Parts: sequence; C-alpha cells; structure tokens
Amino acid sequence: MPSPRTAGRYSPSSSRSPRRVRCRRRSTRSRPRSRPACTTSSSRTQRPIRRPSTSTSTARSSASTPRAPTAGAGPTRARRRTRRWSSAAPRASSSARARSGSSRPASAARPSSGRSHRVEHGDFRDKSYWLTTRAYEPGPPLPGDRTVDVAIVGGGYTGLSTALEIRRARPDLSVAVLEAEVVGFGASGRNGGFAMTLFGLDLAVTAARFGDARAAEAHRHMRSAVDAVGELVGRERIDCDYTRGGLLVVGFTRAHVERLESEVEHFHRLGFGDIELWDGARVRAAVDSPRYLGAKHDPFCAVLNPAKLCWGLRDAAVRAGATVYERTPVAEVRLREDPIRVVTPHGTVRAGKLVLATNAFSRWLPALHRKAAPVFTYVVMTEPLDTTRLGPIGWKGRQGIEDARNLVHYYRLTADDRLVMGGGAVNYFRGGLPGADLDERIHADLEAHARWLFPSLEGVRFTHRWGGPVSVPLDMAPALGTLGDGGRVFYSLGCVGHGVSLSIKNGEVLRDLVLGEESDLTRLFFVNRRVVPFPPEPLRWVLAHAIRDGLVLHDRWAERGVRQGPGTG
Repeated sequence: MPSPRTAGRYSPSSSRSPRRVRCRRRSTRSRPRSRPACTTSSSRTQRPIRRPSTSTSTARSSASTPRAPTAGAGPTRARRRTRRWSSAAPRASSSARARSGSSRPASAARPSSGRSHRVEHGDFRDKSYWLTTRAYEPGPPLPGDRTVDVAIVGGGYTGLSTALEIRRARPDLSVAVLEAEVVGFGASGRNGGFAMTLFGLDLAVTAARFGDARAAEAHRHMRSAVDAVGELVGRERIDCDYTRGGLLVVGFTRAHVERLESEVEHFHRLGFGDIELWDGARVRAAVDSPRYLGAKHDPFCAVLNPAKLCWGLRDAAVRAGATVYERTPVAEVRLREDPIRVVTPHGTVRAGKLVLATNAFSRWLPALHRKAAPVFTYVVMTEPLDTTRLGPIGWKGRQGIEDARNLVHYYRLTADDRLVMGGGAVNYFRGGLPGADLDERIHADLEAHARWLFPSLEGVRFTHRWGGPVSVPLDMAPALGTLGDGGRVFYSLGCVGHGVSLSIKNGEVLRDLVLGEESDLTRLFFVNRRVVPFPPEPLRWVLAHAIRDGLVLHDRWAERGVRQGPGTG
C-alpha cells in the first residue's frame, strides 16, 4: 500500500517494465506457485529473464485491473494464470499516491464520466491530465542492435536523471535509455507534482526503524533533493510551472494536532528548527478551511507539473548526449553475459553496465519483485476555479498541502487554478499486478472530501480522474544500490509515493555507483541496505492488506466524531 501515510505523492521514477515474463517452473502443477524457477543470484546458473513475444496474447494496457483485492497509484484486468507462471505487467513507464477500496476496469485521466475503455498503444495522453498540457512527440524506438557503455531500463525521473548525470560527469560514455511506452507514461507523468522532503512513511517510522541519527541524515538528504529539483529546473530551463511555496501538513482532529506537535518537537530535537507548528488561526489565514485546527509548516517543498518536468528532463539528457528510445519494451535481460544483453522486439542492446529504473514496474525481475510492492493511488482534478470559488479559500502562497492521516490526502493548485486532490485509500492487487487506473468509489470519495474541506467548492465540476502505482517496500523506506556481486547491475525503487525529488537525486547516487566512485551519496545508509523482503503470494497479499487495514483503523480512531462524509478513506 502506498506509504500508508504517504499514499500518493508521487511515485516516482519508475518506468514501465517489459510486458510479460514467463519462467519455466520446477513444478508441473496446474496451480502456479508464487515464485518462478529463475534467479539473479550469482551462485546459480542463471536463466535469462524473458518475456514472451507479444504475439502470444493480446497485450493488456495499464488501465485494466485484476478482480482480486486492490492497491493504489494506477489501475487492469488480469488474465487467469495457467500452468506456466506468467504476469502481465502494464505497459507503464515512469513513477504517484494511493487509496483502498474496490477496483474495476477503467481508463485513466480522462473526463470523469465513469465509463471505462482500454487504452491502446500510443494513447498515452489518457493516463493523466498532466500529459495533455504540452505538445510532446515520442521519440523513435530502438532501430536495431546497439552496443553502449550503460543501458538504463525505464524512462521516468530516475532513469532520465541517471542518464543526464552520467553524461555530465563522463561525456565519453555512451548511455541508452529504454522506455517501454513513452517518457512520462508511468508515475512520473501521473503524480501530484510535489517535490518534498518526506522520506519513507514519516519521521517517527524512519527513526524507529533506523534511529534518530539516520532519520536526521535522511531529512538532510531530502532537503538537498528538493534543492536539486529547483537547480535542475533553473539550469536546464525547464518550463514546468515550478512554484516553491512550502508544505502544510494540516490536522482536522485533536489527535491530528497532537501528532503534529509531537513531530515538530522531534524535528527540533534533530536540529531542524525552521519546521514550525501553526495554530488554527494562522493556518486558516493562509488557506481557509473551517476544518483546519493546526498544521506543520515545512519550507522545503515545491509544486510543479510532473509531466513537463519529465519531458524537460528527457530533453536535457538528450542534449547531454544520452539516447532515449521510446516504445521499446524489454523482452529479456541476460545478466550473466558479458556484455549484458538487453533484448527488445526492435533489437538487442549490449551494455557494460545496466541500471534498472523500473520502480513500481519491477515485477518482471524476481530479484526486485520481493523488495517492494506496487500500491495504487488515485487523483481527481477540478475545472479552473473562478474567484467566487477560490476567493473564500485564499491560498495566495500556493502551498502544497497534505493532512496528518496515515492514508493521507494531498492537494494543491495548478498554474491555471485547478484543485488537484489525491491519496486517501490505497489498493494492492494479489500478485502485485499493476492495474486499476480508475476506482469509481475512491475517486468519488476524493471529490466528496474536497467539498467537505472547502464549502465554496460545492457544485464544482471535477473534470479529470486518474491513478497509478507507487513502489512501497515492506519497511517503508527507499532502497537503491548494486544488484548481485558483479558490480554491473544497479537498481532504484521504493520511493513510497515521494519520488519527484528523491528520484531526481537518486540519479546522482546511481551515477556514482555506476562510475565506481565512493562519495557521500554512496555512503548514505539506505544505499545497498538490506531490504526486508515481502513473502510470496498469497502471504504477500495478506500482509499488504493487514498493514493497510491497520492504518485505516488508526485513522478512523483518530477521526472518531468527525463527520467527513464518504471522503474519509
């Protein structure tokens, strides 16, 4: 589930993985076991990681949704599994937030008619409102066999920032990015557009898991990540509606305010005295909702158009000399060969080093599948608000806002004064199959919650709905590093819905890892850390839902006596 408490910021950096994987099983039972008989461990003879030809079945879009239980940042209907283990991973690509509830087949980011349709190849602008805000012509697919120094699978924030940073540091190295759909198709083009400092679930969870010293290290790193986004936008002249107005974490119950008081005190103990606790009057003077009782203010947050940022990052990487191949799904990866072979329908890329920047779309690779789960989060957007609707709210500072729940709601204004509201409940699907870009109930809850917060929005028209997956490790903390012991394969995942800033900064970390340079970035505690693995299915599904349901119960307890209507999550 998306970061329980972070459901839905972004999930950043992941790109779409190859369409399907089939691995020969050890058992010939008709009911498949949860783990295929292939491995990336250097101690075994490794079979190639392979996806069957697309002719074997009709490709499923990332807009379909399994009928099993649900999860939260994007939504597909799964084909019944047969004797040979196979998974239909969506044709998604970059990296979003989440909310629980039922799922149903649906398209994504289109006017909220409630009708569903399959998203065909090339129909990428239907995946979110952001993807309609700039003319973008996808680049060509891989034109044939190529040999490069570094291959990167995934054309989201992580993959593109890694390509840019490697080329800036070593212009003599050839770098190729392979994107299964188009740049920005995944979470990088669907998230809420928050560049923020949140690491993992929240400060308390990070401190409990790793200790206060590492929690402080993580927060310092995330502040530098927010700065890195601003520096990238300025240096590369990326037009992405970037506005740095800070973040308000608001409370609308006494339990929320107590939680915020405790968190602000914790930040002050760690040396971050510029994080402030605002009382209800001060919050309402900035953003006027009759529900607000108090807030935590963090000056390190910017809001932006995530698709424009991703496309601008792609342009910067190309200017730096990287090559980006779009609509080039990876069908097979041969990690034990030298050079590594990455096979696509259009040709084979041979590379000395490989970066797996697939984040929430990593199910096709067993070595990454158990490190994190794809959790689905959802977003709604209003028509542009006129002065009669926006005037009573104020919001002159254009801060990003989220609430103090576990399954947070997050919201902000766009450049043309639309309200974007995301988060709330999250969905996880058995087997981790990404799907269900739309969830009618969750989207309706988000719309109701927006009206509950801001009475002037009564009767406003919501024009867009969409969703997408975020990558969530079991211990709620990001992970990246070297895969195996050969020093040739690298990965990044687990942004827990806060990937805009973190994924951009992870490009610098992966640069140093790929180049073999020890630095302050490669010494960060979460680089090459041991990730607590998810168990195999069906225990994985049981555990994911148990965690989600526990967070829901805690939220309901904190909000007892507060009538929010259906938008409570």
